[in-house]
Order: sequence, then structure tokens, then C-alpha cells
Amino acid sequence: MIINLHDYYSIYNGIKQVDLKPGITFVTGCNGAGKSSFIREIVEVFKQQNLKYQLLDCNKDFHIQDVDSLSKRYSVEDLVKGAFSSEHEHYENMFMSWVSNCRYGDNYRGQEVGIFIDGLDSGGDVIFYKNHMELFKLMEEDCRSRGITLYLIISCNNFYYLSHGCGANARTLFLPQFKEYEHPVYRADEFEIYVQNITNCAKARGFKL
Repeated sequence: MIINLHDYYSIYNGIKQVDLKPGITFVTGCNGAGKSSFIREIVEVFKQQNLKYQLLDCNKDFHIQDVDSLSKRYSVEDLVKGAFSSEHEHYENMFMSWVSNCRYGDNYRGQEVGIFIDGLDSGGDVIFYKNHMELFKLMEEDCRSRGITLYLIISCNNFYYLSHGCGANARTLFLPQFKEYEHPVYRADEFEIYVQNITNCAKARGFKL
């Protein structure tokens, strides 16, 4: 699927198109590299083509910063139950609930569908990453077995997600150059290379490090 980039904020180094492949795609890069903007570009394409998709913005929906935000997001019953759990457990329960509602049934056979997650590593805890990755792999395999073409696009900078072997079709796009890597893109002994890539991207964006 070809995604035409409008690049309203001039952040993609002149790149006009990206070939989005089915399966699991991670989108990574420093703050300001265009990850969220790219997710929005994909959503617009799915809207224009009248394709079924589901979007989760973890930055907006799951990032709990204080007690006031908790009271706005949960019912009294939820808060009472949550008295015995921490913030990341709230996040995990909400995330798993959302993911469980994202399954596409037999009525979507032969169709292209999308699941887009922006800011997967926002507000959560790294201890859950293996569960997340196994779920993503299961979702992809389930769709494939039903003859459904799934685009599972996830923006994330957490090294644990990016280095997890979640399937043969997975890949990583490193923004803003949209450099493509096969997944897992980084081995444990290449963590410093990943950090340097992020650092170089941040410096190119004018951040003082």
C-alpha cells in the first residue's frame, strides 16, 4: 500500500511516498521525527479508501499523570478496584481491553484492515512488553488464517519492543529518513547503535543534548 506523505511540518527530508507492507511495522525515531504524523497520514488513507481500521493513541488515552486525570478516566467502581494496583496496571488493563476488541472476524475475509497504535511505550511499563508482542503476533496470524490482510502499525521507541522477535513479516521504519530494517532490527549487543541513531536524529531536529 502506497502512502503519500503531505509532510505539513517539513520533517520527512523530502520523502514523498512510503510503501507500507502488510504485517507488523514499528515506527521509531526521536521526538519530533514524525511518528504520530505518519500514523495520521495512514489513517487518512484508510478513511479515503473506506477501509476498516482501529486507532489507539496511548499518549492521549493511557498516560495517567495525576489523581485528577484518574478520576476523569475511571468510574468510582474502577477507582475502588484500582486502590490495590499501580498506574501501570491500570494502563495494562485498559490496553488489553482495547486489544481484545480489535479482532477482525470472518466477515472481513479478503479485505484490508488496519490496527494503529501510537505511542505504545507511553504510560506503560516495560514488564508487559512480552505479553504485548505475543498478542501482536497472534493478531497477525489470526488475520492471515482468515484471509484478512492486516496492517498493524505501531509507533514506539522502546528498545525491548523493537528487539523482540515477533514474526517473520515484521519490520521497523526509522524516521525521519524512513530507513527500513527487518525485525528484530536490533540485537541486545546493538543497543548503543540504536541510542546513537536516536541521538543523531534528535540533533538533526535541533535538540540540545
